[in-house]
Amino acid sequence: MNKPLVTVVTVIKNIVKAKRQNFFTQCVESVQAQTYPYIEHLIIDGASQDGTQRLLEKLRKKKNIRIISAPDEGIYYAMNNGIENAKGTYITFLNSDDYYSNPACVAQSVECLLKTNADFSFGTVLMTDDKNTNLSFYPFESMFFYTMPFSHQSMFCRTSLLSKFKFDTNFLLAGDFDLILRLYLSGATSVEVPYRIATYRMSGLSSQKQDDCYEEYTKVFQKNYSHFKKYSQ
Repeated sequence: MNKPLVTVVTVIKNIVKAKRQNFFTQCVESVQAQTYPYIEHLIIDGASQDGTQRLLEKLRKKKNIRIISAPDEGIYYAMNNGIENAKGTYITFLNSDDYYSNPACVAQSVECLLKTNADFSFGTVLMTDDKNTNLSFYPFESMFFYTMPFSHQSMFCRTSLLSKFKFDTNFLLAGDFDLILRLYLSGATSVEVPYRIATYRMSGLSSQKQDDCYEEYTKVFQKNYSHFKKYSQ
């Protein structure tokens, strides 16, 4: 049986200036180390101007890596660019600071998707910080109506489905929650993968701006639930 292609999208911008190139290299290597043979790693660069381009040129020599570099208006614009350019049947997003926890996680996710014919899958991630404090983020699907039910780094979804939904670029921090909520409310089907998928560094934008993130959650509720009840501003 022919296996489907999976597109792993990683969004980057000026990672050399931010001194995150080692983390990004670990991210790329974790994709390269996957046992699943049908992967394209699509790197979306926001027209970096700090030396990141030289790092990307070295990566072009690695197998199954495709790079698109163009100005963007934020992370969700770049992620939508990834959706529009993905060649895979399934798509997943792995942040530049993050990496896959085991070399079989893509194969495990695809196996669950094919077995159940679900629209998207999710699993456990390990959250870590600069002090090497680790915390597991276990999925809790029933919480989807008010908070993130799982980490988006663990999610594999039909590319055709995300092409219809895409990320709402009006959000700066909570676009992933808004997308996942809309998928559930649309009736999209899901399956839990009983493995750890990725390791997520708690140093990203949403982790650093928790108060702003919670404020955006309110806007997500207003957007998606307003047809049930009118919200006062």
